[in-house]
Amino acid sequence: MPDAMTVEIADDVVARLNVPSAFSQVIAAERAWTVLYELEELADLKVTVVASTAITAEDATRDERAVSHEIQVGIQKRIHAQTVAETNTLCDPLAYLAQEIGDHFVSEDVMESMSAGVGAQCVSSSAVLCDPQMLREKRVFLAIVTLDFLEWRAR
Repeated sequence: MPDAMTVEIADDVVARLNVPSAFSQVIAAERAWTVLYELEELADLKVTVVASTAITAEDATRDERAVSHEIQVGIQKRIHAQTVAETNTLCDPLAYLAQEIGDHFVSEDVMESMSAGVGAQCVSSSAVLCDPQMLREKRVFLAIVTLDFLEWRAR
């Protein structure tokens, strides 16, 4: 049975995140429909790709519809720090990784190759570089990068 286009896009995002040497940190991303980790599991960096739960489509031309898929990339890691300086030292590289991921998917090369591969291209990215409540209460760094993909479908 074929996968939904959103699943195909999310799987392609996972494959691109797992390319060795593509980012400042080694990533072992995986796709999931929900993100549930125990604190002990977050001792190592977790990168999770979540396919959108809602798809929007609108008429673009007489022959095509523009279909929007939102893919979220979660970056999580437990932070063991006692001081502000230690927290900065541990969190700064993770915030940079979130920035790298967003920049990567809106680069021309990746946009063109994804459009040729899965038939959709990333048209924008946005990020929440750190959830302060998670950091304060659970000592977990959490960043969420949202990638917006556009697919053109025949009517």
